Amino acid sequence: MNVLHLFTRRRLGSSALVLAATLTACSDTTAPEPIRPLASGYLTTSAAVLRSTNINFSTLYPGVGTQNATLRTTGDTTIQTFTVNPTAGSIVFLGGSFAKHVLAISRDALCDPTKNSYGPTEWLKPCTAATKPITFTVKTWKNAAGRPFADFQPAIRFSPDDDEAVRIYFQDTALRSYSEIYIPYCDKANVCVKEETTDAKLTTYAAPSVGGGYWVYRRLRHFSGYNVTAF
Repeated sequence: MNVLHLFTRRRLGSSALVLAATLTACSDTTAPEPIRPLASGYLTTSAAVLRSTNINFSTLYPGVGTQNATLRTTGDTTIQTFTVNPTAGSIVFLGGSFAKHVLAISRDALCDPTKNSYGPTEWLKPCTAATKPITFTVKTWKNAAGRPFADFQPAIRFSPDDDEAVRIYFQDTALRSYSEIYIPYCDKANVCVKEETTDAKLTTYAAPSVGGGYWVYRRLRHFSGYNVTAF
């Protein structure tokens, strides 16, 4: 098997989180296996045959309002801000010239960052819900191979009791065929973890994007460093 491994690291300011991306391509596969449909009609990520199922955010998150993040561009990086009322939730459209990603936050999903601990040992612990609006900053860009990145601040965690708490949807229009795809979490030490290995609720899914490529998405337990990894 011929494997190309591309690793990118970038630091954005003293308080920025670290994101990493890995692109691996195998050349000895004659044809990809089809994506397997789930009972819900959405797709799991075993390969890259395009299906007709599309993401519909108003159906997935009924009654949750939408907003467009305000943005500015610095070089190859799009910097966006948005404010969320935790008791109402929000569907946040992250625009810019590089990607059209979406962040879905359900009602009462955010843990109060001033009253809750943070770290890998804390993700599944009960938390005190945030009640006041929180302003977030997200920096997005692509590496030379075209894989999307997103860096969120502040670093807070989300309610472990809500199965629909927070999800990130990366629109990867350059993604065509693959044998596996997932969204890893990368910590400040640049150690990347495939969280679904030990937490099935964090499984990565994919669905075809109308603009080409795929939506690649999963549930998040916390804000930190995330990217699309495919091979």
